[in-house]
Formats: sequence, C-alpha cells, structure tokens
Amino acid sequence: MDIKSLAPRKDNLFGLGKTECPDKSGAKNFRKGEWGVSKKLLSNALTQLSIMLALLAPAAQAALYTYTYTGSNFTTHVTPYLPTDHVQLQFTIDLPSNINLAQQDRAAAVRSFLIYDGQKSTTNANVEFLAIEFSTDSTGAIIDWVFFTGRPAGVISTIKGPFAQDVATLIFPGPVTPVAIVDDRPGVWAVAQISLPGSTALFVAGMCALAGVRKTHPLQDDRA
Repeated sequence: MDIKSLAPRKDNLFGLGKTECPDKSGAKNFRKGEWGVSKKLLSNALTQLSIMLALLAPAAQAALYTYTYTGSNFTTHVTPYLPTDHVQLQFTIDLPSNINLAQQDRAAAVRSFLIYDGQKSTTNANVEFLAIEFSTDSTGAIIDWVFFTGRPAGVISTIKGPFAQDVATLIFPGPVTPVAIVDDRPGVWAVAQISLPGSTALFVAGMCALAGVRKTHPLQDDRA
C-alpha cells in the first residue's frame, strides 16, 4: 500500500472533507488548521458594543475628582489636642463637571472620604452624620464649603462662607469635653481628576478585545 495515499490533503486535514461547525451561518469554520471569525459574528459584536455604549452614555459625562483639604493649626485647644493639630480631609466625588458649581448638598455623590483632626479620624465606613456642601470657581477649586461629620467619638467639621471655622471635639466620660478650634483662617484645597469616564474606558477595552480577536482569528466569509 502506498503510504502517501493515507496522508490527508492540505485542505482535507482529517481525510473527511471540509469540516464546519454545526452552525451553518459560518460563524466558525475550521480551515487550514485555524478557527476563523465570521464577518457576521464580528458585525454582531460591534452592534452589541454600540448598544452598550449608548446605554452607558450618561456615565461618559461623569468623572471622578479627589479633593484634599489641609486646615490651619488649631488656635484654641483642650488636651489631648495639640497646637500642631489641624483638620485634614480627602474625599472622592463623582461629578459631570467640577467647574462653577453652585453650593448645594453633594453627600450622595461622594464615593469615599477621610477626615482627621490629629486625634481621631472619621471615614465613610464609620460616620453617623454627614453634611457636604460646596461651590467651585472656573478652575474647579472649592471656594465655599460646609463639611461636617459626626459619630460617637466626636465631631470634625470645616466651614467657610460668611466666616471660616474648623472644629474638632472628642466625646468620652469626663468633666470636660476636649475641643479644638481655629477661626477665620481657612485652609487650602487641592483637586485632581483621577479616572476616565466609565464608558470611555469600556469602549477602549472593547475595541482592544475586538482587535485581538481579529488578529488572532482571521475573518472568514459567511458563505458555506
């Protein structure tokens, strides 16, 4: 017997003729030893991606901003507060834009925060009362604000409007409640945008994935 006669032809790898998936649409064809991606399958994927991006369009208008506040040292303080203690605050917020915002309640848009007075800290995980209001200028910088946090351990707040005041208290058994205050010496803010809009990132990831599929699996004609 001629051994060569047993070898499959290049277009007939297993001696069984052209092998196709049960899906007669031609979504996947086994040709020359590699899986192909049909034009129809790629078109469907692009359509689904477009629909998903349209549904997420509102998210594309939002961005995350991190604001950081450094207050002035307390000028009035009761032990254990020290003259070097002051309010420090950082919060991350989801906003369509941070430019020229009118002052209003924005607590619902805050993703996370941490405020510290030199003796204790309060975060979104342990806060029991929270008030956040602020306005911004044409650069997105905060110009007036109310940031008040309360929990059983005490209060930390920073305010600037008609007057400025940072206040901290410690609440524990004893004849005197430790308090620290600084009046009319508002601290300074810094701001940074920290992330791409959600749907933009999704679009980039989706297109990279499709490009990878196209490179790894060449397009095949939908015709059987």
